[in-house]
Amino acid sequence: MKKILVLSFVALMFVACNLAKDSVKLAPDIEITWIDPLGYYLPVDSVAASITQVDFVPMNSIDAYLKGVVFTYTDAYNNTIYGPTEMFPLYASIKGIVRPDSIDKVSIVNVYIPRTDSIYTYLVNTNLHSANAKVDFVFTDQYEMNTLDTASAWFGFYLE
Repeated sequence: MKKILVLSFVALMFVACNLAKDSVKLAPDIEITWIDPLGYYLPVDSVAASITQVDFVPMNSIDAYLKGVVFTYTDAYNNTIYGPTEMFPLYASIKGIVRPDSIDKVSIVNVYIPRTDSIYTYLVNTNLHSANAKVDFVFTDQYEMNTLDTASAWFGFYLE
């Protein structure tokens, strides 16, 4: 009977140590669930476009900070127009999942996409009518700030 108890205790400790090790090493995992709008018509005097709202939800229990956003502009043939840009600071706190039945979303409003004047000039000069911006939101964990996660969305540009 003693051997069974000792073996059960050793097995329980092994499982507990593995679970604890994995939970400490988890990186934040954030997903974009909503982005409005998905595109923008470029007027002649445009210098910036705007994403009205972006919603994020955590996919695990790790609390995260939104550190910033990076933009990469490409044309319809996937040729790079400009970027990737330096990270523009954008801050928000996103709490990890505590109860799976109630996951909190975090909304960011009025995210400006700069350099649309360069995109307009490029599209006119190359006789193209559309381009894209890959918008990468960069997150870090709240505690040690050494693990990163990126949630990406594509934003379209069209000539008027």
